[in-house]
Amino acid sequence: MSQFIYVSAFMMILAFAAGGRPQIPPVPPGHPRVYVRPEDLPDIRRKIEMPEFSKAWEAVKSSHHPLCLAFLYLVTGDGKAGREAIERWFESLEGDWDNPDRLGRVFLNYMHVGACVYDWCYNLLTDEERRKLIESFERIAASHSPGYPARANSPAVVGHVTEGWLLTGQLPVRVAIYDESKTMYEAAARLFFERFVPVRNFLYRSHMHHQGDSYIVTRFIHDIAVSWLFRRMGAGDVFSPQQRFVPYQLIYHLRPDGKQMHSGDTFDERGDSSGKRMLMLLTGTYYDDPYLLWMADSGVFRSYGDIGGVFELLFRKPGSEKQPISELPLTKYFPSPMGEMVTRTGWDMGMESRDAVVHMRIGEYFFGNHQHKDFGTFQIYYRGPLAISTGVYDLYGSPHWRNYYHQTISKNGLLIFDPSETETMVGTQVLNYAVFFAKKNRLLKEARLTIEGEENVKVLICDLEPGMWSLSRNGGRIGQIRVTDEGKCVYLDAMPGDYFLKWTRVEDRGKAR
Repeated sequence: MSQFIYVSAFMMILAFAAGGRPQIPPVPPGHPRVYVRPEDLPDIRRKIEMPEFSKAWEAVKSSHHPLCLAFLYLVTGDGKAGREAIERWFESLEGDWDNPDRLGRVFLNYMHVGACVYDWCYNLLTDEERRKLIESFERIAASHSPGYPARANSPAVVGHVTEGWLLTGQLPVRVAIYDESKTMYEAAARLFFERFVPVRNFLYRSHMHHQGDSYIVTRFIHDIAVSWLFRRMGAGDVFSPQQRFVPYQLIYHLRPDGKQMHSGDTFDERGDSSGKRMLMLLTGTYYDDPYLLWMADSGVFRSYGDIGGVFELLFRKPGSEKQPISELPLTKYFPSPMGEMVTRTGWDMGMESRDAVVHMRIGEYFFGNHQHKDFGTFQIYYRGPLAISTGVYDLYGSPHWRNYYHQTISKNGLLIFDPSETETMVGTQVLNYAVFFAKKNRLLKEARLTIEGEENVKVLICDLEPGMWSLSRNGGRIGQIRVTDEGKCVYLDAMPGDYFLKWTRVEDRGKAR
């Protein structure tokens, strides 16, 4: 029997499973120390002369992004490029102070890029520029959870705070400016090791991510980046080695048409975002995984461009082994705490592929946020999507999102209606769709339901007997519903209130009489 468990603050007790507080790794002296140490530079400089890295190097050299310019200075000593990196970072920040996603949420957030500029161009910075950079970092960090200094009780499971604000924001910044502000690093690192690490190690056992086919990138890319940050600092592996297999979700959920089996809130409808390629690169290079590196070099995902070139030169080993995913087993079980299985008949890609893919999710732990109520559901693909997860990610928290897209009713699963069940999502009571079933080959001729809340919602009513149904609300008749096909579901756009439906007239050959 599967468990339907909400993951919440109680998970944080895992932080102390080994007893006592975790040790905070020391920040190494000198610069550079964000993703690279002085002893790494000779190998990087050799790589820029190798043919296999020529495409990445050319992309970096032709870029005007501050990260690429700072890397160019780091590797070649080009002072002009270094000065341009510093100036462009300041200039672009001035136009983005009201953009929280750019400030600290996304992978290339201002703290992340700024930490690299500060660290890699350290010798070019004036005292005034260092002061202004640190003031900007503090202002950005204070504008969003976990705050500045990072609060010890910050959420660590889901939400925007689990994206770049700490992992690729405060942590690399704190490493870069450690000589100037040790307190900032201590607070951020303690939050990371006490709250972020335990819950991720718990999740990684399942070899997948709970936030679905699109938000796996938005969340996990920061996890693997911070793994690289601490490894290059000399701290070793901060996460469980099971982290390696989380991107395998994107391999096994891959349909022959190049899209993903939908799960969670999907915004990457094509399934080929450049972020997925970056995820394969960062994880594949960290764990020397030949299948992930094959995916990083394949045409499955869009190019990661100049930024990907920087991380390829930083982390990829010359002559890295690659193996095609066609050598992988055709079935993979994703164990607890997620609980699902994907099986396929082959790895042939393309619209003409004759391979089938079946996705079966039992489900166990519910983490929330962008994860859906899709426990006990399935999807099938064969020469096209046959059984799918429906709905559109129109807006987080919208009526469609709350009452349909996020719910089991939008999937392929058996939904048991409990008229007494209510639930709250995003501060609004969720309507559990009314689904009425036939009993002893005789369909119900009366139906009652109550809609609570303050706004109109869509009610899904199934298995109404064909004919005309009288519709009343709060004791007063408001109209009628026509059902022409036995078993057909009908939607009711309803206001809050008590509803009563009563069958009144039979349909004869599709016409009311």
